[in-house]
Amino acid sequence: MKDEKETELDPLGFITIKKKPSKEEIQKHYENFFVNYKDKKIRKNYQEKYDSKEIQHINLQNELCLFSIYKIRENWKENPGSFFEVGVGEGFLLEKARMNGWQIHGTDFSKSGIQKFNPQLIKNVEFADVFEILEKYRNEGKKYDVCIAQNVLEHVLDPKTLMTNLRSMLKENGVIVIKIPNDFSEIQKRVFDLGIIKERFWIVPPEHLNYFNTKNIQVFLKNLNFKIIDMYSSFPIDFFLFHKGSNYIINEKNGKDAHQARIELDFILSESGMANYHKFCQSLATCNVGRSLTVIIEKNKNSKENT
Repeated sequence: MKDEKETELDPLGFITIKKKPSKEEIQKHYENFFVNYKDKKIRKNYQEKYDSKEIQHINLQNELCLFSIYKIRENWKENPGSFFEVGVGEGFLLEKARMNGWQIHGTDFSKSGIQKFNPQLIKNVEFADVFEILEKYRNEGKKYDVCIAQNVLEHVLDPKTLMTNLRSMLKENGVIVIKIPNDFSEIQKRVFDLGIIKERFWIVPPEHLNYFNTKNIQVFLKNLNFKIIDMYSSFPIDFFLFHKGSNYIINEKNGKDAHQARIELDFILSESGMANYHKFCQSLATCNVGRSLTVIIEKNKNSKENT
């Protein structure tokens, strides 16, 4: 399904799928997601292994995430506190936080990803339905300095409840870091309107149920009484869609080259220093481009609803 008619505007401001799968269908989908490594249809956007440059690039993105957190809360660099991640996936960010002295904890539907890439972290992760775990933690009064949700909001049936539970788990001066694909973006709209691509390739249920971008994520978070304190984008790999020789949607064989080019360009940009690299990524978000968005938020202290 790639038809925009199958989506609608949620009252909170983001775009969502009209006909949503059941909770059971979603759970079955993700139970199979990492198990079926050989099935390209199920695991199209993931790899069985990463080469050294890809690992270096993953680490760079995780270093950028921690840099942005430390820029907001400088004392945490010397005195890191508690760090909780929803949807740990393969566990690379959680491991980076552990190596930087954070007290880590996480949750996920499945242990397959982290078991394959960071098995040393399994003891720090609880595997079950994410919403059930968050509700349990909320009732137990668990609090964290940093709550992370990377590539989670687009997958869940109820983004509002997820964010509400995370807010209740924040310590005083705590922050939430969310990362989401930049979908229904200005670039995607332009390449479709120009006829460069023939279908809206980013509409991919049941994997993605919700669609956020640089504009509607701000509306969504404002509606939930959050204050945005930083927003930056990843390298806009979708720039390559404008050239027939590098368009990876028209010709999937171009995907690997585009991915490798993005990695090398990120390395070059980061060589100017993390502060300059961070500013560049912030500028991308300001210009409404970038393949993914990272947004750091805190409770809106001016709001009556801060629980």
